[in-house]
Formats: sequence, C-alpha cells, structure tokens
Amino acid sequence: MRFCSRARCVGATLFLLLLSFLPGLAAAQSTLCASLEGEEREAADALLARLNGYGPCTEPLAKCLAQERVSVQTVRQANSICRALQLGESAEVVEKGFVERRKSMSAFGPKALPAKVSLEGYQAAGGAEAPVTAVLYVCSRCPYCRDVTLRLHDEVERGDLKGKVRLFLKPFPLKGHEGALEGGLALAASARMGAQWPYTLFLYRHFNEFHPSVLADWSSSAGLSKEEFEKRLAEPETRRMLEESKKEGVRMRLEATPTLLIDGQRYSGSLDAAGFVDVLLERYEAVRAERSAAAK
Repeated sequence: MRFCSRARCVGATLFLLLLSFLPGLAAAQSTLCASLEGEEREAADALLARLNGYGPCTEPLAKCLAQERVSVQTVRQANSICRALQLGESAEVVEKGFVERRKSMSAFGPKALPAKVSLEGYQAAGGAEAPVTAVLYVCSRCPYCRDVTLRLHDEVERGDLKGKVRLFLKPFPLKGHEGALEGGLALAASARMGAQWPYTLFLYRHFNEFHPSVLADWSSSAGLSKEEFEKRLAEPETRRMLEESKKEGVRMRLEATPTLLIDGQRYSGSLDAAGFVDVLLERYEAVRAERSAAAK
C-alpha cells in the first residue's frame, strides 16, 4: 500500500485444487492475471481460489471466473489482485487489501449511512451530472496525494471516469509533513477564490519546488491576483475552512492520506491511483445497473 501516514510459496495441494477451476482461469486470460508468471502466477492462482468475490458472485473468485457468464465486476476484482502482485506486493498484503476493498464496496445499499461531508466552498472536477461523487482528503506535502490527485483529475476530466465521477478535494494537513499547514491554507484560500483545481494542480506538479514563501506567487498560475491571494491567506475564514476540513476527517478517524470517500462511504482498500480509478469505475457500473433495474 502507498500512503502518507502518522503512524510464498504456494503448496502443491492448493495448486491441484485450482485444476478444477481451469475454465475460470481460462476466462481470466482477459485479465491482468494472464501476464503473470512463476511465483506471481502461483500466488495469484492461490488467492483467486481462496478469496470470495462480492456483488454478482460471492463464491471464490476462481469459481466465479469459471461461470458461463462472467460479470465485469468479477473480472475487475480479479484484476485488482493480479495488478497488486504485478506491482510487487506480497500475497499477504494483497489479500488484506482485497478483504478491505470487499468490505468497503459492500457497504452500499438502502441501509448505508453516508458520512456527513460539507462540500460548501469546494469546486468539483468532472461533469456536474456525473452519478458518482468522490471526495479525496489530501495533504499538500504528501507525495502519494500528489500522484493520486493528478491521476484522478485527469481521469474525471478526459479519461475513463469522464461523465461518471465528479471529484472534490479537501485538505487534511498531516503534522509530520513540514509545510503542510501552510500548504493546506493555500488550498483553502484558492477554493475560497473559486480556483481550487488550477491552483492545486500547479502545486502538485511543482511538488519538489514547494516552499511556504512561494505559495502566494503560485496564485498567478491559477489566474489569481497575488495581493488578493495573500489577503485571503491571512483571513480567519480561510483558517476556519481548513480547520473544519481537518475536524471532519478526524471525526471519520482519518489518519492517513490520501483517503477516498465514494458516495459518502470511506474506501479502505489499496491506496494507489490505479486502485482508486478501478473502484470508482466499479461504483459507477453498480449505480448504472441499479438505475437500469429500477427503470424496468
């Protein structure tokens, strides 16, 4: 897992068990699993045989993949396991991440209690009519936040998430990161001036050039007046906005960034950018299926 925080072998018995699931593994040839070799492939096969899916099929993923009609969601779940192994994660870490993903993505439903999040004063990236709402809590000095924010913004504006997800960004400065408070105030000030996204993107694209002394200078990159930006930085309302965002995260027991909320539900699986894109697509597909079923 990749985040900023305050804080293998496969036995022959398992392999033989997998032989009964060969049709499913053949179906998985369209997934990332097909590109794995050696120990990575053995680990993937073992995990697919052991881990239950969720959504359309709740049996072991290998058995789900062996069905005559395999759902997109099942293939997506298998892909997430194989992608993590491909990135060098251990089988133990991958299993834990998938269990967390299953728990998070199974939380939606009529009895779900979405988190109370205030989006007042923040601007969305992506289409206003997108059916899925994502809220990303970030620290201005977290390199993983940088990577995830840049990737998700690109995806909702011109990639696979365009028209499907609208993305909000909320500052959550971490004490262990030098300059996080100043950076958080700058993000809040830019949001108050209606230029949160252009300012944030510039800040993250110049991550290694960061210093509190240049934050006001960078406002010109978002088409803002430096003098007006400095005024907003010093206003109590800007600090209040940042404090409220921080308190909101603390109430949800956030301890690490980036943290993602999907339609009000906190996501606790893999924290890499590709994983976030994947679960957001999964949520969009689920919402679309729900609406299609309701229309019949």
